[in-house]
Amino acid sequence: MGDRRILVDAGTGDLLGPSLNKLPESLAAAGFAPGQITDILLTHIHADHSGGLTVQGRLVFPNATVHVSRAEKAFWLDPANADKARDSHKPMFAQARKSLEPYAAAGRLVTFEAGQDVVPGIASRPSTGHTPGHTFYVLDSQGQRLVFWGDTVHVAEAQFPCPELAIEYDIDHEAAVRARQQAMEEAAREGHLVAGAHIAFPGIGHVAKVGQGYQWIPAPYVNDAIG
Repeated sequence: MGDRRILVDAGTGDLLGPSLNKLPESLAAAGFAPGQITDILLTHIHADHSGGLTVQGRLVFPNATVHVSRAEKAFWLDPANADKARDSHKPMFAQARKSLEPYAAAGRLVTFEAGQDVVPGIASRPSTGHTPGHTFYVLDSQGQRLVFWGDTVHVAEAQFPCPELAIEYDIDHEAAVRARQQAMEEAAREGHLVAGAHIAFPGIGHVAKVGQGYQWIPAPYVNDAIG
């Protein structure tokens, strides 16, 4: 977008094992170096979305400003919340600090209030439940809309037909279900494109209403690169 190169979420880095951490290679294949990224928009602070910000304490994106909702940062970087968390969630707080604190120390971590424009042309929208500050990003361009869903869906084969299904990693199961149902209903009604982080490649498509649930309709993938 103009002189900005914007990344939505940053993958796992080395936090979830050696077989992952492929984002820098994928960016290189698309013709971009990590140093060219100017802004990173975090849908939320979980290791598979924010872990790739750093590797062994090093900034992977040294010129990027990391944007995250104020509520999300406040939750994950508060030691009191770590003390109160379920045992299965406690490691997430340490992972959050490992990923984000180097950017905070460099003055490259900024927060926004839910509903604000994050960068010109991209609006934030609260979709809490999976995490306290889980955020959608809405890109409008040339009469079309793309909504980045983050972790609205984890298992497409189950949650599109049955959006009432929650998962262990939802902080607030009931709120996560409501957010998913609202997002699917809106996408089916409005017809805009959706990008889902855990939906199979290409992860971009449309949503249709089918019976009491919904159906995912992936966008056809065309390799139109010039080379």
